[in-house]
Amino acid sequence: MLMRPALLPLAFMAALFPAVASAQVGYLAFGSQPADMHARAVELLSSEAGNPVSADQVIISAVDLSGDGQLEMIAYARNPAFCDDQGCEPRIFMFDGTAWINLLEPGLVRTRAVPGAFSIVNVSQTGFSDILVGSLLLVFDGRQYVEERPPEPTDLDTAAFDAACRGGSRTATLLAEASIPDRGGELCACLAGLFEQMGHPQEDLDAATAAYSGSGEISDDPDLSAILADYELSCRIELTAD
Repeated sequence: MLMRPALLPLAFMAALFPAVASAQVGYLAFGSQPADMHARAVELLSSEAGNPVSADQVIISAVDLSGDGQLEMIAYARNPAFCDDQGCEPRIFMFDGTAWINLLEPGLVRTRAVPGAFSIVNVSQTGFSDILVGSLLLVFDGRQYVEERPPEPTDLDTAAFDAACRGGSRTATLLAEASIPDRGGELCACLAGLFEQMGHPQEDLDAATAAYSGSGEISDDPDLSAILADYELSCRIELTAD
């Protein structure tokens, strides 16, 4: 059975339509507080380096990434053991009940811009917050933070969707709410383009076609209904930003 994409991280939508980027929470602040966590970061980094790392070389940002009320920490050391000419490699430490472990895939991130490069964008399907580092989106895959890669685009038959979308009352409502009554063709093309760009199978676009034509009820599929609502919002933002 063909699988559709999961509900999309907000950062994907921001990449497609920059106006959505305002949904980001904002950049994380780095420093030496809380003091006990900073001291633990120095200890962990020193152990990994095999030599003492000076406390004044280490900055941390304490943040609850897992939503359990316990703080994780993003730690960054301006120390040769963690840096090269491309920048320094941070760590994302979580206490698993017995020890602090690094959740960041090794070698994935090097940056000169910490603090100021990290922001939390939303909560992923795994329950951990997604992290944006510059333009790199990090997601937790159940074991560690890895790079989120865009899905493989699909080539869909969009003719039926375009016809249903252009003539549907749902489209008229969306256009009226956005005060763009004459841009139905652009809205429908944008929606169909997102279904292709985000790798949906034909059956997902067909379900959206049925919803726009009034011959089907997309709310029977909560995931697809939420995805379509996200696409509609994004396309309206794109059109009204022109």
